Amino acid sequence: MVPCAQADYLPDLWDLVLAFILDCSFPALIARPLIMAATARDIATIGGATRLLPDYRSDPDSWLKLRQVEAFIKKNASFSDDAETTRAAVLAFHRSERQCQITNKRLTYFLGAHPERLEHRFPGLESKISVARKALRHLLGDCEEFIGTMAQRLRVTDGATATSPRARSLPFLKVTRKLRCPGQMIPLVGDVLRQLGFDESVVPTKYCPTEFNRVMFVTKNFKTKRTIAGEPAHAMPIQLAFDAWMKERLSGVWNIDLTSQKRSQDLALRGSRTGQWATIDLERASDTVALLVLVLLFPHAWVKHLLSTRSSSWRLPSGETGTYHKYASMGNGTTFTVETAVFGALCAATGSRDHMVYGDDICIRQEYVEDLLVLLRFFGFSVNREKSFYSLPGDTFFPFRESCGADWYDGKWVTPFYVRKNPQSHTEYHHLINGLVKVSLPGGRLWGLCATLTDLTASHLVPFNTDTTLGVFVDPSTAHDSKLIRTTTRPTNDLSHPGPYVPFFWGMSSQSDPESPDRVNTGLRPYLLWFLEKEACPQPAVLRNPSAALHYLQFGPPCLPRDDYNAIATSPWAWDGRVTSLVAPGTKVSRAMRCLYVPSPTPTHLYWWSDFLRSRLEGRLRGRLLPQ
Repeated sequence: MVPCAQADYLPDLWDLVLAFILDCSFPALIARPLIMAATARDIATIGGATRLLPDYRSDPDSWLKLRQVEAFIKKNASFSDDAETTRAAVLAFHRSERQCQITNKRLTYFLGAHPERLEHRFPGLESKISVARKALRHLLGDCEEFIGTMAQRLRVTDGATATSPRARSLPFLKVTRKLRCPGQMIPLVGDVLRQLGFDESVVPTKYCPTEFNRVMFVTKNFKTKRTIAGEPAHAMPIQLAFDAWMKERLSGVWNIDLTSQKRSQDLALRGSRTGQWATIDLERASDTVALLVLVLLFPHAWVKHLLSTRSSSWRLPSGETGTYHKYASMGNGTTFTVETAVFGALCAATGSRDHMVYGDDICIRQEYVEDLLVLLRFFGFSVNREKSFYSLPGDTFFPFRESCGADWYDGKWVTPFYVRKNPQSHTEYHHLINGLVKVSLPGGRLWGLCATLTDLTASHLVPFNTDTTLGVFVDPSTAHDSKLIRTTTRPTNDLSHPGPYVPFFWGMSSQSDPESPDRVNTGLRPYLLWFLEKEACPQPAVLRNPSAALHYLQFGPPCLPRDDYNAIATSPWAWDGRVTSLVAPGTKVSRAMRCLYVPSPTPTHLYWWSDFLRSRLEGRLRGRLLPQ
């Protein structure tokens, strides 16, 4: 039973888990162990709640709710034991290396020493591999053309390297140090220096050979960590040049845009409705691209240059070292695009022409799934059955698909809200409350606890927007009644005034990137935007967090000529604006920008939630606003 919230009691995450379980009305065989686990704070049972329903097809409603129960714990770093998760990550690293070693032996046997046995053991596979090679040759294009323009695509980042942590890896520090890269990469460095107008003869005097990368482990979930690696400092810019070229080619030749996940998510949606599309996810995909997969599928010229940029050896935090059996680890600038190209080529080898691949997330038509699974197994990849959804002959269609963070059931969005850490600050409580209100029973126990958290944490209320950390969302009507937002009026033929909608509201953050005017209401989460009417800025009041910098936005006349009035009368308004940061008393830093305000449609549940919150707080909504 959920404890009654007293003035001195702040519900914790386990109270929220129990409230959600009780709201779900699970069958008794599922409810009993879940309630016992939540009461006993059993991390393993709650984090693996879907195991209580082995056949998810038999009760999809309970299965979807169990996925949300898991989401409270599954990716929550607060419940992970650092020593245990690191140990699990090290074991997974060695397991992946062993898997790549076995794959290399199999490919050497069938595609190198005994190619005549391939057709007998795997009928039809030889022709499919030939198609994959042809697809990659067409994708990558002329290698010499890339080498001749490589300097244009160089990019220096601030990521950690093989010899330095991130704190000592700022770009200006990297370019002023000795050249650290694999020895076989020196010819490419010479090409880059010639293209930039330098004498490559300086390389030997400033060169420090670095053949290994530094393996690191970062948080993934409460069971294990994710493996990444810091590459030699000056190998990364050239790796990223290869990455930029391949992304351009993937977009132009295969229509695979790695800057957006929308197409993958849309295909998953269509698959959940019709069953015509399958979604396939692979286990440890980046760590199981064996070296010979690249050597035997990619054109020789590309193989030569790609291998020259990779680290051939690894070093674990324990000091253990070894030689890679995989192509490269996450951290190498080419890994993501190379694996996308490999999986895209294997999809093309099945006869598919309209598939979508984003890293290891594959969306492909159902009729090509069986052939693709054979190719994936042959090249050493393991399908993650828990996150892959397709129908084999004899299977009943199950209307669920997931890809690139979007989960769909029969055309409905059912992505769980994942709690990444136990909240400690106001912004974290805001994010938690907004997420849980969206996925829980309206008016249920969990809504009651969320209202209690809103009250006890003195959380600010804000109109619905795209930044979940700014405050607890309410619907625009409630926000307006509480004087949280203001409306302005515009004379019919006068474009010098803002439109009849609300451009900003108290406490909303703003993005000051002039290249992304359509994302004005996202970004800069640690900062606060002080709402400004069209002409003058009020003096900012003192906030609860005195260390926060205040931002305000001043609107000017629209950036469009008067004769375009009819064209924009029904469109979002574009305005000249200026963001000013009050970093310290007497210090002002301004940056000009264009702002495009696009009001977001308000989810229906927020109207119910706003009424519920008003009743629980007894109308004390004004007390939750930012100081004015």
